[in-house]
Amino acid sequence: MGEHSPEEFLPLAFYPWISRPETLPIEYDEAATALYLGKGDVNSAAALLKVVPARLKRVIRKSGRLQLLLSDLQPRREG
Repeated sequence: MGEHSPEEFLPLAFYPWISRPETLPIEYDEAATALYLGKGDVNSAAALLKVVPARLKRVIRKSGRLQLLLSDLQPRREG
């Protein structure tokens, strides 16, 4: 697993809504921090951002950097 430190990630803002508005895009830094805090679990990261996992997955698919981060954070399977 890649080595990442908490200092790499900006803190998540307080979100005053129950569900993030569709008109408010998910920024790279928000997604990266949520993935880090969620330990590479997309469902946990989506809950932190108050979005459905499919919405976060779309953001990840569009960003090579987020894909790399996600692969670094997810545990490797021994085979």
